[in-house]
Order: sequence, then C-alpha cells, then structure tokens
Amino acid sequence: MSWKNYFSFNRRVNRREYFRVFFLLSLFFNNISPITMSLKGILLLTICIVFSIVGICFTVQRFHDLERPSVYLLFLLIPFVNLYLTIILLFRKGTDGPNRYGKDPLDFNIEWKVTFTVFELLVSYFRSIQFTWLLVPCINMSKDSFFS
Repeated sequence: MSWKNYFSFNRRVNRREYFRVFFLLSLFFNNISPITMSLKGILLLTICIVFSIVGICFTVQRFHDLERPSVYLLFLLIPFVNLYLTIILLFRKGTDGPNRYGKDPLDFNIEWKVTFTVFELLVSYFRSIQFTWLLVPCINMSKDSFFS
C-alpha cells in the first residue's frame, strides 16, 4: 500500500486493515505521555496532527466500505453513539463488490494472487536458508572444539 493511501478519502478499507491502523493509533495515543518526555512541543504537535489526519482518513475509508458517506464521521462525536459506530467499524463486513466509493478491497485480481504466491515462496525459501545457515555450524562442531 502506498503512503498516499494513508491520506486519501477516495478508497475503501477492509476490517483487517482498519483494525491494524486503529490498533496502532490507539497504542500511540494511549502511550503518548512517555513520548512527550522525549519529544519537544512542535515536533509532538506535528506527529499528533499527522496521526489524527491518518485516523480520520482511515475512518472515512472504512465508512465508504460500509457504503456510508463521510458525514457519519460527525456521529463519532456523540457519546454512546461513538461506541456503537466503533464496534460497527471494527467488526461489520463491508459491502460485497464495488460500490459508489470504489472497488471491493477484498477483491484481489490475478496479479495480486501471483504476487502473493511468489512472495510466499520467497519467504519460505529464505526461511529454509536461514535455518540451514544456523544449523550448519552446529553440525560440524564437537564438544571439544566448542569449549577450546
């Protein structure tokens, strides 16, 4: 995913991607007090503004996946309604197929399937090399050569 998508209102986000960003932003904003000791004023303010904009953009994109307009973002300011909407945003499946806000984020075309398959093969290959790399020195070592 391109970094430009973090600041876009013109796409749809599935539950998994929204949950990942929601979780990371929640971790940041819940643990902001230790960060404030190491960062000074304007830098912290800039980081908070950027992360807030990312959170707003992803929330609008998630509303678009549920085929709701971005005006629903204002309902998050109402107490108890915001809890209900947060549960909806995190757990309700988006509309199947394309809607007026874009194509289905769960709809992978054949290029992505091939890309993921090649990636999985490369990861499994490098994992096997990594474990082989770790085991080869241990196989050739005896107890005496290790302690000497």
